[in-house]
Amino acid sequence: MYKTELSSLWKITKAYLTDDRESAVPDFPIPVIPVTRDTLLSLDHDAIIRLGHSSLLLKIDGEFILSI
Repeated sequence: MYKTELSSLWKITKAYLTDDRESAVPDFPIPVIPVTRDTLLSLDHDAIIRLGHSSLLLKIDGEFILSI
């Protein structure tokens, strides 16, 4: 386990570049669920929809907010 401190940066970088990774890619298909406009509009509750690596679509009180 690595500490999340600046002093650990070199150790983490070295491990990333030199260590063998057993599961660098998934060995199973990643599920993808299509999101349509109608699906979003039919939500009758507050929701968080993950659109990608760091993008979220929030539905709060009937309004949509895109976080990128």
